[in-house]
Parts: sequence; structure tokens; C-alpha cells
Amino acid sequence: MRPIDRKVKIRKGVILSPGVTIMTHTHNFEKANWRETGKILPDRNTVINDYAFIGVNAIITHSCKYVGLHSVIGAGSVVTKDVPDYEIWAGNPAKKIGIVDEN
Repeated sequence: MRPIDRKVKIRKGVILSPGVTIMTHTHNFEKANWRETGKILPDRNTVINDYAFIGVNAIITHSCKYVGLHSVIGAGSVVTKDVPDYEIWAGNPAKKIGIVDEN
């Protein structure tokens, strides 16, 4: 069986602060037979779009596949969902706390 290659695509002008973690896999440890059945790779690539800013020690989990254009992720945040363009997300789990002015 050929391994599946998943990528993290970081676009133009992205700022990744120190300690940022981008997870590209998951696990099936909740299932008793995880060694035999474990699908650990997600079904699509992770994209960090143009001019996104990701704060210190933020964690982007495997379930987040898109960080939007000009979006901001707060320091220490745990991002579990896709972040739309021009939004500010923070917290654990991260949620929308504001918007970035498109001008």
C-alpha cells in the first residue's frame, strides 16, 4: 500500500510566531483495535492562506484545514475548525472574537 502524502501549504506573507504547532494527523486510540483500523491521515491538505498571522504557541489541529486570508489566530489558541477569511480567532477551543478590516 502506497503512503498518502498530506501537506501543509503556507501561502505568501504568512507570519508563524515561535512555538506554533500544525498537526497533520489524528489517531484512533478510542477504538480497541486502533492498530489494525487506524486512519491517521486527514482527507485533505492544510492551507494557511495569504497574510495570516498565527500567534505564539498556537496549535492548529488536524481538523482545521484552512486558515483564511488575512486572518489572525491568538497566542496559545487551539484551532479545531476552519478559520474564514478576515476573522480573528482565539481561545481553547478557538472561536471567532472579531474581524479584520478588509481595507
